[in-house]
Amino acid sequence: MAIKIATTVLNSTLNAIFNEAEVVFTCEIRNSGGSTIASGTIDFTNASNGQVQLVSSIFFAVSSGVTVASVVVTNNAIGTVLTEPITPETFTANGTFTINDIIVSLAT
Repeated sequence: MAIKIATTVLNSTLNAIFNEAEVVFTCEIRNSGGSTIASGTIDFTNASNGQVQLVSSIFFAVSSGVTVASVVVTNNAIGTVLTEPITPETFTANGTFTINDIIVSLAT
């Protein structure tokens, strides 16, 4: 027997986690050693259809010679929320690393 959770319950749960007024989310880019290269605060949309996503893209200034190896989302309530390894990207000149979207979904 499968139990299906109503989308309204999923949305309420996501909003309680990602849109709580006292919780501040930070997105970081890190090198292969796990050290933070740059970070910035991010906001998520209100949940819809069991998912939340970034309100807008986030841009990070990256210096020449730096390798970006992962994206990490943290918050001030529980710490690390997610870590996403990426194909390492080494900047040969000063540049910008852009994250256009982060989507968090709960299955229905």
